[in-house]
Amino acid sequence: MLDHVGFAVADAERSRTFYEQALAPLGISLIMTVTPEQTQSGGTAHGFGSDGNPFFWVGDNERVGEGTHVAFAVESRALVDAFHQCALAAGGTDNGAAGLRPHCHPHYYAAFVLDPDGINIEAVCHKPEQVMRLFTIGYEGATQPELIAALKKAAVERVIDVRAVPLSRKPGFSKNVLAAGLKDAGIDYVHLKALGTPPEGREAARKGRFDEMERIYAAQLETVEAAAQSAQLVELARERPSALLCFERDPAHCHRTPLRLAVLPQADVTDLYA
Repeated sequence: MLDHVGFAVADAERSRTFYEQALAPLGISLIMTVTPEQTQSGGTAHGFGSDGNPFFWVGDNERVGEGTHVAFAVESRALVDAFHQCALAAGGTDNGAAGLRPHCHPHYYAAFVLDPDGINIEAVCHKPEQVMRLFTIGYEGATQPELIAALKKAAVERVIDVRAVPLSRKPGFSKNVLAAGLKDAGIDYVHLKALGTPPEGREAARKGRFDEMERIYAAQLETVEAAAQSAQLVELARERPSALLCFERDPAHCHRTPLRLAVLPQADVTDLYA
């Protein structure tokens, strides 16, 4: 999970000479150099490592003792996005939005956040972008057997319930009953409460004020709880074919659409109808 670390030094060239000799017995050598035009500090950075992977970095033009940098490797670009969102929601300072850094290599997708002490924390995905399949469905006007039939036809293996309150006056759609019916059909069920719409958002939707609902929901997604469950959503959807579930039949009138646009913008989405 730990991808690489970096430290500030007084003179990058002096440190390069030192580490080239000191690390040679360990099989660690200079892999790449990043020029001042390409670094955030405006200094030179040298990356040492093995097997073509630079995991130990030294760079100048920052105060020694500052400029500490820790990077975590993740499995998907969506997780980089989720890290950036979660870290900012937790009070971190943006130090580089999620995106490609082609001066490192063509598939280097990363985001950077300063922690409360100014340490530069990075999440990076080295893999080429992969398209994720995602489904959405609403149970308005449907029975539980009809909903399950639509899910089975699309080969959905997991339902991710994004209702804030997973209760329903419609038979078969309260949390425990729905989960049991899905389990009998061989479909996994997960409830992510923090990704539901707050009461004022649900009220706006009932009255047809969908722009207002989306504004309220955008604020909900900025909360720490929603940011954490957004990261969980990414992992769940990556594991197996999944469908976001809510009440509204029309996805244009439901928060599941702004949710997947915010959290899984690159997903290949199919809206199902029961």
